[in-house]
Amino acid sequence: MSDNNMNGIIGTFDLDSRIKYTQKEYFYEYNQAFEFWNKIMILMMQPKTKTKIKGLLLTGAPDSGKSTLVQQFQYEYLQNVRGAQERDIVLFNVPQGVGARQVFAQLCRKLNIPDIPNNPRNDPVTHFIVKSANKLKQDHKLLIVDEFQNLYEVQGGLRKKIISSFNQLINESRIPIVLVGVTGVNDILRSIENDLSNLKGTFSSRFPEYKLSRWEDNEEFQGLLKSLYEDLHLNPEGTPSFFYYNDEIREKIIEYSQGLLGRIITLLKETAIKIFCDKLPEKITPEILKETAIDLEYTIDSDYRVEGK
Repeated sequence: MSDNNMNGIIGTFDLDSRIKYTQKEYFYEYNQAFEFWNKIMILMMQPKTKTKIKGLLLTGAPDSGKSTLVQQFQYEYLQNVRGAQERDIVLFNVPQGVGARQVFAQLCRKLNIPDIPNNPRNDPVTHFIVKSANKLKQDHKLLIVDEFQNLYEVQGGLRKKIISSFNQLINESRIPIVLVGVTGVNDILRSIENDLSNLKGTFSSRFPEYKLSRWEDNEEFQGLLKSLYEDLHLNPEGTPSFFYYNDEIREKIIEYSQGLLGRIITLLKETAIKIFCDKLPEKITPEILKETAIDLEYTIDSDYRVEGK
């Protein structure tokens, strides 16, 4: 069905239906996503006999799309890799404000290991590391650990123990581990004192950092905005106004969103919803973008600017 026909159909929907349609979630492919996915696939190809199994530390600002990126990798892997099974990849979130014993007991429960106590006080952390490592080695090919920045919330000694435990886990499980956290998560390492065992060096070598970049105004950004525009299904009167060709609008989108993918998507979707609700002309303008950014409490006229401006 052509975009014109689709827009005609969307234009006949009631307000609730248009809002629900606009809020539908899609994954927008981009070059850095493919680069990151390729790195993970290479990690998964490591022989288990390798002396040191490599992992990866994925970092990015809040709203940069980190969690979506790893979730989409799991989906693409299942869809496109011959013989792939759901159990191959495990997604695990670091619990908030707990020590190593609780973190790895929770990982055991995620892996459906039986007889793991809810309050694991009596067993050493190595007990849970060994159990989870054996299960990972036997049944799984990749562990993705999200919300790694939650380690900020625990005291220095506990934090050091958790990091050391992840080193032990990758050694014993013999599968790659991808850690996911906000930019600056490496500050956790810098906070470690009395590092006689060179934990910082070992961890940094085993989990090299891969940073998600902020979006800039270039050809790929225009392509992203074009895809977003098509999913908004605005129904303008007369000749359509393709905002992604407008230099001022692109600059404002980057300024208000600070180049963060999650914010870019939210800004445009909420702008479209505002247009529908207020019965405004169905086109994206600098004025309506600014109003929406204020509603979202995105910084206006901040120090963040398009590079070179």
